[in-house]
Amino acid sequence: MSMTLSKLAKLANVSVSTASKAFSMSREVNEETREMIFRIAKENGCFKHFFKAKYPRPVVAVLCPELHSRYYAILVRYIQEELEKNGMDVCVSTYAFQQDIAHSQFDYYERYTSVDAVVSIGARPLHVSEREIPTVVCGTEHVCDGADVSVCFEARDVLEEVIALCMEQGRRDIAFIGEPLTRSRRQAVERVLQTKYGYEQVRCAESTQRFEDGGYEAFEQLLADGGVPQAVICAYDSMAYGVLRGAHEHGIRVPEELFVVGYNNLPQSAYTIPSLTSVDFNGEKMAKTVARLLQDLFAGTPTPREISVPAFLVCRESTGPV
Repeated sequence: MSMTLSKLAKLANVSVSTASKAFSMSREVNEETREMIFRIAKENGCFKHFFKAKYPRPVVAVLCPELHSRYYAILVRYIQEELEKNGMDVCVSTYAFQQDIAHSQFDYYERYTSVDAVVSIGARPLHVSEREIPTVVCGTEHVCDGADVSVCFEARDVLEEVIALCMEQGRRDIAFIGEPLTRSRRQAVERVLQTKYGYEQVRCAESTQRFEDGGYEAFEQLLADGGVPQAVICAYDSMAYGVLRGAHEHGIRVPEELFVVGYNNLPQSAYTIPSLTSVDFNGEKMAKTVARLLQDLFAGTPTPREISVPAFLVCRESTGPV
């Protein structure tokens, strides 16, 4: 027999009006009575059926490729802290760099559960014409047609700064180390060296592994294929840590013989020996920008289609005296 509100009110020994007000979170019902009604509803498996009150704070779903990477974990933390400062609650889900999983998550949040907005790190939503909740995509380098706004890391200028730093010190033998998920970054390095400096080919090594193991393995590939380069640009800091380890084991002095540069500027990079020069994607500014955009979207304030957050270079010991 299905449970009706009148039957539930009878079980709780309250009026139907009191039961209804309890589920709408009316202040006319005291907390003790409300909790008693809720307990009986849960015992009878009908709490969600009757509870219709709106959650008092906006809830934002954050879609992230993974949390295993320190970079993504830190970026999610920045976003969560900034959204909470602005009166929003956050739930986080990961999509393992699989766009089909991300699209399923977009669909879930759009159709089957109650969130007030979605912030996606990297993945783009589909079916923009059918989407009703505000969506911000961050971390991409191009306009995202499937979102209300895309907040892009602008890294080309700082990449040119990295390469110019190497050139100024006579380091023309520049190599790139990465893994399958970082091929776009490799292509960006190749593009600058080819278009601005006339390189026909750029030394690259790609590991099947990720993080420190991947950097170590790829550095061994470089040494085996063409000897010690004068500079190595690594796809991200964790790979650079593996390069520093490999250089130490081979007796290669950093920075005297080899410049090493990372991406993401993880906190640990200030404490490696030598400390690591790295590109900082300005995650804190990204988070503040996302929070401001969501506030504007909730208020119906016109927003730009794309906002760029400039990256910047943090020079440390791995590229010479600071």
